[in-house]
Amino acid sequence: MLSAAGYAARRRAAVLPAGLTTREAEVLALASSGLTTAEIASRLVISPKTADSHIQHIYAKIGCSTRGAATLFALKHHLAGDVP
Repeated sequence: MLSAAGYAARRRAAVLPAGLTTREAEVLALASSGLTTAEIASRLVISPKTADSHIQHIYAKIGCSTRGAATLFALKHHLAGDVP
């Protein structure tokens, strides 16, 4: 109805698995592509400590403790992305 009146339609936020935030999903995609914590931090313009904090929160939410397991989770849930 709003779009018919000329207003932009609202998009629903994507529901991410395991309660991941959008930023955590972004970090997971970068980590699953093989980037190091320092490379992820540089790419996202955040500190390596912040990147590592995101990674630790991701591990806790998805119930794993290794990048390999996190990568499998990302692949299973279509969160792994190609990094240019």
